[in-house]
Parts: sequence; structure tokens; C-alpha cells
Amino acid sequence: MHPQLSRAQVLSNLAVTPDCIGLEEQPSASIEREKLQTVLTTQSSSNTEIDGIRSDDTRILLALSTPLGLHLAHGLAYTVGSALGCVPPSVEECLVAFTTTNRVNLTAGARAWSKHAHRSFVESDSQALQLSQSLDAGNRNAFTEQQQKQRKPPPPMGWWGTPSGPVATINENALHLFWKIIDNASWRNLHWLPHSVLVYEVRVKMGYGMRWSQDRSQMDQGRQSGPLVVQIIDMPRRSDDGPDEEVARGLRAKVINMNDKGDADDGLDTDRPPWIFRGFVEPMMEDGHEKGWRHAP
Repeated sequence: MHPQLSRAQVLSNLAVTPDCIGLEEQPSASIEREKLQTVLTTQSSSNTEIDGIRSDDTRILLALSTPLGLHLAHGLAYTVGSALGCVPPSVEECLVAFTTTNRVNLTAGARAWSKHAHRSFVESDSQALQLSQSLDAGNRNAFTEQQQKQRKPPPPMGWWGTPSGPVATINENALHLFWKIIDNASWRNLHWLPHSVLVYEVRVKMGYGMRWSQDRSQMDQGRQSGPLVVQIIDMPRRSDDGPDEEVARGLRAKVINMNDKGDADDGLDTDRPPWIFRGFVEPMMEDGHEKGWRHAP
């Protein structure tokens, strides 16, 4: 089961606005975050419990009782195509998928890296590489000793770097890329692909990032289609209860059926298929196919 978010975690997620060059949230995203923050930060005049539920827990239930609330509480970007009501994989789940190896012991992340490394090259990088290779091939006699000392090393080979060396080294360097993106992520989102494939996307501000996918087609076959059902149960307030903002209204929110491909906290996580590492992504750009998706680092 996916770990339940604490009040502190939700507030921390809501305090950060997703930011990525070339990508935009819905205009109402900031307002919706403020609404959730208000619900979670309203002070209670007493540490009341009703039916065994503390006021803080009631606030969290209220905040997560809608698909959008659940989405924003996890710190996800709110876009036109967001898969509202679904829960993203944990970092541990992402790491397991990234480090899954094939028969030659190359990780999924390392294999994907070999396909994307060239997409952050720039012309000056290629020229610098050719010069370096030429010098290393034995043409150093064309330069004086002083010129060789003053010669600067070639610039970095794009944002991705270049996979080279033995398998263990490539795997290790690919893992550095994983943490480089995870530790600097400023944009995370969930969206759907055709045939009930859920995609989780993580990007840094420049637009470079990673994707994971989860095939939910088999899950959906056994799930009735329809909107999210949220049940609000009336709970008479006891006379000795304090005037808590939510509890005083006698409300308890409970998600009883998240049947629109959503993730109700109902213990179904153990039945869900694993997340698969789908690959790396580059910044959004015009005429990407024509340009070979090459970006300046």
C-alpha cells in the first residue's frame, strides 16, 4: 500500500509551485493549492476527537477527498492532461524500475541513456570532441608545449553526458543521472496514454527528465467505470466539542470508491502492476523531429 501522506508532507508539497520551461499548469492551480493550504492550516481551538478521528486527520481526509486534492497533495503539476485521483510511485519504486537489469547486466536506465545522450549535444561540443580525438591520436606535434598546457579541455558533452566504459561504469553513471534529476526535480505529473497506461513524469526546470509507466488495462476490466464517489457522513457534534472549523460542521469525508482509474486508499495497491522505467525525456521544442531533438546543454 502506498504510504499515507502526513499533514506536514502535504503542506510541504503544496508550498512548492511546479516549474518547467515550456510547460504550464492550469490557471486555477495556484488557487486550488491555496484552498488546500487553508484547510490544513486552520487552527483548532481544541484537540478534539470524534468517532476516534482527530481534527488534523479530518482535515487530511477533507483535503484528499477529491481527485484534484489528492493530485495536488502529492506535489504534482496540475495540467490539462493530468491523471487526477491517481497516486505517483515512490522514489523507491522508481529506483527499482530504473535499476532492473537485462541478460548482460545493463540497467534499464543505462540502456535508455545510450539512446538519449546525443540529444543534448551542440555543434561546439562535437567540434571540441573531434579536436580532442585528433590530438589524442598523435597530432600533438602540431602544437607547442606551451600551447598544449594552455589548451582547455572540451566543454561538457551536453546535459546527459556520454555513456562509455564497462557495463558497471555505465550503470553507475546512469544512476548518477537518476539522482541528478530526482534531487533537482521541479516538475512532476501523472497523465494517461491510450489503453489505460498511466505515465509518471519527472523533470528539472530545464526540461530534462524521466518517465515511468504502469499498465492498468487489466485493472480497469474489473472496475466499473464512472466518476469518483465521495461520501460525506453527517456526524452530530458533541456538546463538549470545541468549535473546530471542520469538525464543528459535523463532516467526515471518506473516499468510498475511486472507480475512474483513481487510487482510493482501499488496499488495492498490492494488486497493481509494477512501474516500468519508460526512458528519459528532453525539453519541449518546436520541430523536434526535424532537429533530431538536439538541445543545448
